[in-house]
Amino acid sequence: MLEVGVHEVASGKQVRLFSVTGRNAVAIADEAAARIRAVVDDNSSGPRLADLESANPEAFRHFIRGAQAGAEGRFSEGDRELHLAVAADSGFASAIVALMRNARALGDEATLARLAPLFARARNRLTEWTGSSRMHTRHSTTANTSAPSNSPRS
Repeated sequence: MLEVGVHEVASGKQVRLFSVTGRNAVAIADEAAARIRAVVDDNSSGPRLADLESANPEAFRHFIRGAQAGAEGRFSEGDRELHLAVAADSGFASAIVALMRNARALGDEATLARLAPLFARARNRLTEWTGSSRMHTRHSTTANTSAPSNSPRS
């Protein structure tokens, strides 16, 4: 369950408060975004989170666990979870990019070569978040490889 409060930026006044429930995090995020758009009367259409990331709840859970483990310094566990995320959804761009960044930082050319075809197929699902430096990675160093850089379009 997710509780969402929408506030006016200028005044801070709460405009709407609602709860969203669903079977998985992706469905909840989509519903919350739709309800927020309705509140602010944004009629623009755009991609859904599940179209950009993964509609597979198992893959998404592994990705979140991997990101959390990496943020806590448990890198082996984080990589294992990221590999499980990609195994569950081979088009999960964020998981592929995270694995490629970790492999690049470690100089693991075999993993980079194995992930390169998956990256090429998932490239259309890349978002600003996927390429953002806000996503946790093991190291900040880079090597000259075909792994994605901080720019999702480079």
